[in-house]
Amino acid sequence: MYCTHCGKELFENARFCQACGTPVAGVQAPPPAEAPVPTVTVVPDETALFEEERTFLTNLYGALNRERSAWKIVGVVLLVSAIVWWFVTGATVMAYGEETAAVEWLGGCAILSLVGAVINLRMARKLRRLCTTMYTDVRPVIDRYSGVGPAVLALFVNLIAMAFVIDGRSKIKSKTAVLQRIVQRQQLPQDI
Repeated sequence: MYCTHCGKELFENARFCQACGTPVAGVQAPPPAEAPVPTVTVVPDETALFEEERTFLTNLYGALNRERSAWKIVGVVLLVSAIVWWFVTGATVMAYGEETAAVEWLGGCAILSLVGAVINLRMARKLRRLCTTMYTDVRPVIDRYSGVGPAVLALFVNLIAMAFVIDGRSKIKSKTAVLQRIVQRQQLPQDI
């Protein structure tokens, strides 16, 4: 199936488009036979609430994507930096023929750059996964921005991403009622 709003291919049994958040119209997977499935019908009064939820998810998706870009860009820069440091270290060893304090310092810079690159690229990968699943389950995004772990990691590894972490935290904190409605809607099967 493809999204009627943006044209992206949808995951199997998706209730919302993972790219734009538009509700999926069409056949849903049959519910388990044991329990009756509650249905949520959208009445005209809730239409404005639904639009607010969709707008909020779109804004949150943009914040996650910008944070992911910051982690990825800094990761690539650090990876290139690590390669350059290794190259300079090798050239220094070849020039002096022995290990000196400068060689040890250069090697240490190369290792620190490589570790920073790995951390940044792993965070970018984790955020990419969050971006693809947030329209179907926003709870991991809430968990991410509710804790202080990402902010502390960004403080030590990527100050650029820290601004986006703080932006995401403020978005989550300012719209708790909207988030509760989104989580409730994502947990129930929908007739839209």
